[in-house]
Formats: sequence, C-alpha cells, structure tokens
Amino acid sequence: QAVESIEQRSNALADRGIKYVFVAVPFEQTLYANYVDEGRRNYLKRLDKELTRRGIDTVFLLDRFLEHRSEEIFFRYDTHWSPLGVELALEEILKYVNRIDFGRLQQRI
Repeated sequence: QAVESIEQRSNALADRGIKYVFVAVPFEQTLYANYVDEGRRNYLKRLDKELTRRGIDTVFLLDRFLEHRSEEIFFRYDTHWSPLGVELALEEILKYVNRIDFGRLQQRI
C-alpha cells in the first residue's frame, strides 16, 4: 500500500514536471534489528527495492546509518537524529543531488 501511494505521488508530480525523490528515514529500532521482527528489519530494503524497480528515485539512508550504529545517531532519550545522524543523512542526500545534471534540468524549464 505504501508503494502505491508513493508511486501515485511521484506520478502526480511528474505530470507537473516535478521530480520526486523518496527518502526513507530509518527509525532507531531499525538500526538495532536484533530487537525487531524480520518484517520490520527488512521493510526499508524491500521498499527501496520496489520503488527503484518502479522507476522512483530514492535516497537510501539505512546502510549509511548501519555503518555508524555503534555511534550516537539518535539522541539517547529521543527519536530525533543527533548531529551525526543529520550529517550522515545530509551526505547521502548530497550524493544524490550532486549526480543531477542541472544544465539539462534548466533546458526543461
């Protein structure tokens, strides 16, 4: 159901000439998979794979967060990202943005 909703949003924006990019935000529980069931543990990977299969661009943060899971990505008593979490997410989003051909994009405007 989530995939269809995201795809509808992507298509509606594409009809208006707007590029949609989906960024799945990992919950703290997702990083500590030994505490959650397999369905939740693999949900973001399955979601990303299906969106990519349908031609929807994604920025996948989970792998980068997992690389740093021993560090404080989330505040200890909060569900918000710590400065490190923000930095990791920003780096991944910038990798995507830096691949955009803005010259080609300007020609469409």
